[in-house]
Amino acid sequence: EPGIAGWRILLNGGFASVVTDANGMYTFTRVTPGTYTVSEEQQVSWVQTYPSTGTHSVSVDFNNDYAGFDFGNYQYSIIHGTKFHDTNNNGVRDIDEQGLAGWLIQLSGPTSDSLVTDEKGTYQFMNVVPGNYVVNEVQRSGWQQTAPATGTHTFTVTSGNFVDNIDFGNIPLGIVTGTKFEDLNGNAVRDSGEAGLPGWTIHLVGPTTRDTVTDDKGNYSFSYLLPGNYTISEEQQTGWTQTLPQSPDVYNRTVELGTVHNFLDFGN
Repeated sequence: EPGIAGWRILLNGGFASVVTDANGMYTFTRVTPGTYTVSEEQQVSWVQTYPSTGTHSVSVDFNNDYAGFDFGNYQYSIIHGTKFHDTNNNGVRDIDEQGLAGWLIQLSGPTSDSLVTDEKGTYQFMNVVPGNYVVNEVQRSGWQQTAPATGTHTFTVTSGNFVDNIDFGNIPLGIVTGTKFEDLNGNAVRDSGEAGLPGWTIHLVGPTTRDTVTDDKGNYSFSYLLPGNYTISEEQQTGWTQTLPQSPDVYNRTVELGTVHNFLDFGN
């Protein structure tokens, strides 16, 4: 641990003072006998760690040297990073990938804190004391974390560090949407004026298997889908004939992270 230059050391609260040299050393000379208090002049953003009482007391006699009256300090550190939209799912923030605002980031260690990313997706923990730390993001439904690969950042902070690039990448899970409509002219195309049909059951089969029912406009959607191959089909109803899709009468799609498959419509 190196000495720190340029700190003012006080004898009896300022009766005399010296400044530490390049090695952090200081010396008071020609001190007359008596009892003295040795202290340091505090500096902004530094925390004193030694001595525990904050000062040293010493009784001085003639013709003696006194050593070991040391002072220890550490400087607060900063931890900085960005929460970003990893659009290509490569676990690295590329130049065109935007930050994500409003995500909660947590710091655990000798200093524990949490904060929310700003409008650019950045965050910054201030006044961090030295020690071992873990930084994690609070996961959100519908998103898959891509960076860091371990899920969290673990590192050691020493005095006066600026720890940067503690980044988190995420990509939204897949989405499938469509409309169930009445194909009035039976041409397997949704023409103007052909209304959606509510209350029809749509089946999704794949890594995520789920059913849903079309809303009052005939729309349906499946969100938060894991990557993989899917089949989307409708549950037939008596008295109706399916016109869309045709041959096969189901949709087969490969869903990847962040992909949206729209207009998977069913006509009857």
